[in-house]
Amino acid sequence: MTHSWQSIVEQQQTISPNFNIKATAFFMPLTQLGVLKIAGEECQNLLQNLFTNDVASLSINQAQLSGFCNAKGRLFAIFLLIRRQDYFHIILPKSMCALLQQRLTMYVLRSKVTISDQTNDLVCVGLTQANNNQIEFLSLSNNNYQGHEDNDSLNIKLPGTVNRWLYISPQDKADKLCQTLDEQQWQLTSEKVWDLLDIEAGLPMIFPESKEKFTPQQVNLDLVNGVSFNKG
Repeated sequence: MTHSWQSIVEQQQTISPNFNIKATAFFMPLTQLGVLKIAGEECQNLLQNLFTNDVASLSINQAQLSGFCNAKGRLFAIFLLIRRQDYFHIILPKSMCALLQQRLTMYVLRSKVTISDQTNDLVCVGLTQANNNQIEFLSLSNNNYQGHEDNDSLNIKLPGTVNRWLYISPQDKADKLCQTLDEQQWQLTSEKVWDLLDIEAGLPMIFPESKEKFTPQQVNLDLVNGVSFNKG
């Protein structure tokens, strides 16, 4: 396999989805996902007031499923929120990045908060394993929604019918990861497998066509710990 991220993605597009994911170990570039960065000394307070989950409860490199609703209580977006050292990352469908960035910016006003799209700087890779064996060169998190940081990359274990992790890093790190996994007999597969795993785990998602049409309860966001009824 070539080291080029673009070549890996192009090769991925020629592969039929292998949904027998319990048979072996797979990796898949998740080009359908984008990354927003929320930074600034007042970012936690802003997000705590806007999002459905308890942002203040997150520890560093911990993630949670969360949502953002309009004034009528209908979901504008659902996403994975990750707390980093002094900022937050939002992982969501790439088609929703510009829409959510624009909408959240309306609430910043004079707050010391910046919202930027890092989709061109960071890429996402999905990893699945039938067992829970550690990778020699990569320390994987063992608990759902807990992350493990390695320099400028992060992997987070997510719920599902198999062990799976979301790996987030600059493109050159992802190139190296995919090359090494290929050498260790991991199989490249379609990003559609990741979408199926989300569905099997009961994790809802909002796209431009479905934004502002459903309440959190209508998509069972509260049943997958995406809503906090006790946050301050």
